[in-house]
Amino acid sequence: MADIGNWFVALSVVAPDLALTPPASVRAFAREDLHATLAFLGSIGETRARAGWDALSITMAAREIRLGPVRSLGASALASILDDSVIAHAIGATRDAITRAAGARLDERPPLPHVTVARIGRHASALERAAALAWADRLALETIPARVDRVSLYAGLSDRTTRMFRIVDSRPLR
Repeated sequence: MADIGNWFVALSVVAPDLALTPPASVRAFAREDLHATLAFLGSIGETRARAGWDALSITMAAREIRLGPVRSLGASALASILDDSVIAHAIGATRDAITRAAGARLDERPPLPHVTVARIGRHASALERAAALAWADRLALETIPARVDRVSLYAGLSDRTTRMFRIVDSRPLR
C-alpha cells in the first residue's frame, strides 16, 4: 500500500467495542485508524513529516477517554467530540512545534479534541448526506470504552479499501 500526501501526528485511540453500521453513503473508519490528531501536516513528504515527529515532546500519560457526541466537521468528517481538557492541552502544547519543525502550515484554530469515526462519501447526494447526518446524530458512543496509549506518526494510504492510514512510527505514552 503506497502512502499519499497527508501526514499527521496523533494519539492512537483504542476502542475495541466500537462497531458502526453506517448508511451506504458513509464509510466507517477501521478500528486501527481511530485517532485524535495533535498536528495535521498535510502533503509534505516523509522527510518533513519525520522532522515534525522528531520535534514532538509530550508528557501525557496513557489514559481512558470518553467518546462524545458525533458531529459533522468539514465537508465529510463525522467525529466524536471529546470533552477532554488533557487532550486539548496536549494539542495546544505540541501542535505548533510539530508543524513548525515540519515546515507545515500552522493551524490558528483553538484545539478541538475529536476522533473521526466515519466519513461521508465524496459523491453523496443531498439526500444521502442528510441520512448520514441523521445517522451520526443517533450514535451514542459515550458508553463505549476507549483509551489512548500511544502517539503515532500517520501517513494516508492511496489504497483505502480496508484502511485509511498507516502508522509510520509510534511510541507509548508514559
